[in-house]
Amino acid sequence: LALAKSSNANEAAVALSRAQKLMQEHAITFTDVELADCATSESLLDAKGVNKYEVNLIHLIAYAFGVEPVVSHTRVNWKIRAKVCFLGISPQPELAQYCFDVLYRQLKQARSEYIKQQSNRCKSSTKTKRGDAFAEAWVMSVYRTVQKFALNDEQLALIQTYKDKSFDDLESSKGRDRTKGKARGADYHAGLNAAKNVLLDRPVNGKETTKLQDNR
Repeated sequence: LALAKSSNANEAAVALSRAQKLMQEHAITFTDVELADCATSESLLDAKGVNKYEVNLIHLIAYAFGVEPVVSHTRVNWKIRAKVCFLGISPQPELAQYCFDVLYRQLKQARSEYIKQQSNRCKSSTKTKRGDAFAEAWVMSVYRTVQKFALNDEQLALIQTYKDKSFDDLESSKGRDRTKGKARGADYHAGLNAAKNVLLDRPVNGKETTKLQDNR
């Protein structure tokens, strides 16, 4: 099919004829050939429920790497856990999954350390709310440093076709928002400050040279 785009009319005609013959023999459509450039890569979340800050991180990665995220559930050691599947044009899904895993680990550690700083007089639910507000601001701080990965209309259409063909009964979630109640200004400020030195450097020329750094 690549040769069928040749400027040499005879070469293009012969190549197209051979490609069509092969496609007939193996029951392959033009759509199948186009979708061959698409791929998926998955990451597990910590629990069945998906929190708002986790959804925000998922969309940050999708924005940065030009991939489409799909959240679903799977069974791991008899427990139901949420998972996110990044789909798109290779190698972007694999790179997105790698960066998500690294950032997700950093985010959980920062949130856990912040919760430990809270007074022992705080209820567990209050600590959770403060931790979630901190985490949401942490993700927002990283988001501000990232540029959108540009995709053309043809690539966007291809990814959507791949998504429609590969996934049924898609789940959509804004994530659990557990920050409601008192104003969380101090928690948000702490989260923004904690992530101000976290950098997401995207790979060059499609190579997995991505490094995630905290330059404190």
